[in-house]
Amino acid sequence: MRIKLTILLMLLLTALSGFGKVYSLWPYGRGKSSGGSGSGGGAGSVSEIPAILGAIPLWTEPVIINGVKTELGLNLLNTGLAKCVFQLRTLFPKAKFRANSGSLLLEIKLANGWRRRCYLVSLPGAIYPVIMFTMDVPDKFPKKDFWPRNLPLPSGAVATEAMQFPNRNSAYGGFYVKAPKAQVVKEMTGALGSRGWTAVTGEGTSSAGSGEFFYKNNPKSVCIMSLSEDGKGVTRGTLYTRPLE
Repeated sequence: MRIKLTILLMLLLTALSGFGKVYSLWPYGRGKSSGGSGSGGGAGSVSEIPAILGAIPLWTEPVIINGVKTELGLNLLNTGLAKCVFQLRTLFPKAKFRANSGSLLLEIKLANGWRRRCYLVSLPGAIYPVIMFTMDVPDKFPKKDFWPRNLPLPSGAVATEAMQFPNRNSAYGGFYVKAPKAQVVKEMTGALGSRGWTAVTGEGTSSAGSGEFFYKNNPKSVCIMSLSEDGKGVTRGTLYTRPLE
């Protein structure tokens, strides 16, 4: 279950660089926006949000985002998404909201200048119909010197975001580079290969390759690389790596 949730979180956060279109914790993605300055502006306390919604805490763990240490919380809710939305809008009328038919993103500005983001996802038919991610993020993230040391970058690439999960020894990163996708696939496959990674699918040797799945035996680990070209000579990519044991 934790593996699936890590991948889900990875998808939620890929919108940071602007090329991800997934609804995210950071920053805002698709959906309808409402709300004022971002402060709660209501009767509820930010720290009480899980209790207000009757949440069942599942776990919390440290996360390092662009070099900034924060914490990810995961809660299960036994009430439907519509009721959660109503409660949060009532208690925090000035907060920022993004909502669609299956999810809600709430952002409240904290006294220290950071922002608390709660991402609620509807799980129709599940025992607990809503899952909620919580995370505090700074107003601005560092824009350089945050790339994980265990992940290579193509020549001339600009890192856009990076997440590290210390408790799992896993990492995720996004970048862009002004180079053809085929060139990036080849270079990255070689760079990872020199670090002990073995390409599994063979896309690294194909001019049409858009990514690759890598395996390392010592320690047993996997790495997933995904690439896309925008038609203007810019390739954007992501890397995700985690141990198998």
